[in-house]
Amino acid sequence: METTESLQNQAAESSTAILQNPLEEYQRSLFHELLSEYLDANQKILDIGCGPGFDFDFYKSLSLHVDAIEESSEKLKSARAHAQRLGLKARIAKSSLENFIPDILYDVVILNFGIINTMEDFNAAIKKIQKIIESDGTLFVVCQPPFHLCSAITDKLHLRFRQLYGRTIKHRVKLQNENTIRYYSKNDFEPHFSIERSQHYCLFVPTPEQFMKSSIARVWTKLFINLDKKYVEKVPDYFGGDYICYVLKKHKQKSKSEADLNSGDLES
Repeated sequence: METTESLQNQAAESSTAILQNPLEEYQRSLFHELLSEYLDANQKILDIGCGPGFDFDFYKSLSLHVDAIEESSEKLKSARAHAQRLGLKARIAKSSLENFIPDILYDVVILNFGIINTMEDFNAAIKKIQKIIESDGTLFVVCQPPFHLCSAITDKLHLRFRQLYGRTIKHRVKLQNENTIRYYSKNDFEPHFSIERSQHYCLFVPTPEQFMKSSIARVWTKLFINLDKKYVEKVPDYFGGDYICYVLKKHKQKSKSEADLNSGDLES
């Protein structure tokens, strides 16, 4: 049986693993900088897909009190140990979004890196979030878009045309383990939420995985990382990236008088 100390050590190793990859750290730092403009200690915050606690150090730095859910038992155990080690005020539950039953409405919901891309039913996930978020709440979604420059180049060089077609045209790719990754753009979110801001992570540079595997990717990153930073919020949505973070707000409900005015029924 594992001791509390050993679990905490595992959690610490997991939470700092991203720091071993400069592009992972780069993406997280941009995301945290964005979040810090919106979060405060008085808000009710939900982290969906918290993993082993990648963002817990950041939450602690802002003295936040968060709820978090995670489906993986192993990651959940690490997340709880990491929160305990940090002294982070957190309620962490083993649950999918679909099965999660909150006892409050949230001011902020964070759908973490790539979580939405692995969900089978996009519309059901969006409807669930709309039910658990306050009317003036904010949703942060970090998703993989249909296009990423370096991934498209890599697919072409390795003659992976089916994968390239799947991501850029069909917006879904079936993996070898039979799981399916779905790719989303602002067009998928606009019917449900108003888009307040968006940030593009790794527009012109490789993915963190490509960075670790290829010396060419590391040289490319050195050449274009400053350009990437410059245009993180200055390009159209179709430029894509490794990830895009959307800052979303609920559509405002029209009052009855506004609805009547827009109904198209004219009275003489």
